[in-house]
Amino acid sequence: MICNYCGKDFNGKSEQVYCDSCIKIQKDYITYRESHEKIKNDILKGYELYTKAGKYLKHGFIYCYCIKSLSCNPTVVKIGQSTNPYKRIKRIRGGFPFETEVIFIIKETDIINEDIIHNELDKYRLNGEWFLYNEEVEGILYTIKDNYNLIYET
Repeated sequence: MICNYCGKDFNGKSEQVYCDSCIKIQKDYITYRESHEKIKNDILKGYELYTKAGKYLKHGFIYCYCIKSLSCNPTVVKIGQSTNPYKRIKRIRGGFPFETEVIFIIKETDIINEDIIHNELDKYRLNGEWFLYNEEVEGILYTIKDNYNLIYET
């Protein structure tokens, strides 16, 4: 049989029109699209009210993001929060003169949020939400990345 997607010969069931590799690619893509849609819906359609520092946010969940500079010396990271982290990161990149990469985006909770991460990294603070990136900071950030529900990771 010939796969309708890639054109390769394969041995399959009579009703099968795609090879196993193409079926896996399609399933992975569908899973990716579904999770992307869920994230998008969380951000754009979350109508619950959350309290943060006495302010009511109407946009839904609050997300904590971490971005790292790639080409400046010394390397720095920004830990911030936003109800729409993708839009916020895009704005930061537009005004930042160096390339950046997103290390993670997580949904904030009482257990992990921007304030907790800022306190943990306080001795490396350069200015505001910007911190020096070194081995210890990398260890802290990757511990967070490995232990919390990531919305986005590199």
